[in-house]
Amino acid sequence: MKLTVAPSSRKLSETALLVLFAFEGARPELPAGVKLPAGALDEFKGEFRETRIADAIAGPAKRVLAIGLGKKETLDAERVRRGAAIGV
Repeated sequence: MKLTVAPSSRKLSETALLVLFAFEGARPELPAGVKLPAGALDEFKGEFRETRIADAIAGPAKRVLAIGLGKKETLDAERVRRGAAIGV
């Protein structure tokens, strides 16, 4: 397994799973070229430890996993650690 951390603006190489993080009330930002089926993230709220997974219909990622970090003002190292653990 190879893990890479990069901003969503970076060109994405071929990957089996793309993990995205989002704060509560914000939609995960998909990298250019990655497309999900309509409505794949409609119910995603970004609540702490909330997850949604979907198969991509276009782009270099086969699947996308969205992980919620909760409210932005409550973000701390422990929340980042727990979110990353879910992604791994």
